[in-house]
Amino acid sequence: NILLVAPTTPTERIRGIDAASSGFLYCVSTTGVTGEGGKRAGEDFLTRVRSAAACNPVLVGFGISTPGEAAAAAGPTDGVIIGSALLKRILAGESEPSLGRWVRAIRGALDHCSLRA
Repeated sequence: NILLVAPTTPTERIRGIDAASSGFLYCVSTTGVTGEGGKRAGEDFLTRVRSAAACNPVLVGFGISTPGEAAAAAGPTDGVIIGSALLKRILAGESEPSLGRWVRAIRGALDHCSLRA
């Protein structure tokens, strides 16, 4: 079970969701709908989730589509999930080489981010 916590989830509930999850805890980075933007949660929320999660790694997703957004969202988490942005590119017919460049750019931003930590 991979369960989600949102910026509006109270800390005590985050602990319970973490205990009920297996694999990782999915941290929703926005208050909007995935792939549609929305108000981005601050690093204080990600830090609160990281502190409350004792059982699972914390991955952050929703609304992440650029290398800069991935690096900013990574913060105190264990990883970044990029789903809708990838699917949109595939469905739009983006070429394999172009997709590869995009993935490498995101990976590079995350690698650079982890070097600063």
